[in-house]
Amino acid sequence: MKEIYEMHGQGKHIREISAELGLSRNTVRKYLRSPGVPKARPREKRVSKLEQFKEYLAGRLADGVTNCVVLLRELKAKGYTGGYNILKEFATPYRRERQTQATVRFETEPGEQAQVDFGRCRYLTVDGKERWVWVFVYVLGWSRAI
Repeated sequence: MKEIYEMHGQGKHIREISAELGLSRNTVRKYLRSPGVPKARPREKRVSKLEQFKEYLAGRLADGVTNCVVLLRELKAKGYTGGYNILKEFATPYRRERQTQATVRFETEPGEQAQVDFGRCRYLTVDGKERWVWVFVYVLGWSRAI
C-alpha cells in the first residue's frame, strides 16, 4: 500500500501503478480513494448443503453406518447436491477409532516345534546359463534359529 501512495505522489497514473505492481486498476483506485486502510467486510454465513440432512445422518451414524460412500449414495437419493468431502468431515467425529489387532506370540519348548518354508532360487553358471535350485528354510520355534 505504501508503494501505491509513493508512486501516486511521484505523479504516476493509476494504469501505470497497476501495471508495475501487478494489481488491478480497481484495487489501486480503491486504496487511493480510501482515507485509511480499507477493511474487509464481514461475509454472510452460508448454509451448508448438508444442513437439511444432518438429522438423517446422525441417525445413520448412530446405527453404525460410517462408510461415507454408502451415506453419500443414500443422501443423493434424497436430493443431496453436495460432495463427498463435506460428508466425510461431518462423519469423522462419529467414527470409532479402529483398534489394532494384538498379536499373541506363540511360545514353545525346545525341540517341540519348527516351521519349514520351501522356495526356488535362480543363479547363473560360469558359462552364463540360468539354473534353478530348490531351497528350504527351517526355523526352530524356541530359539528362532534358522
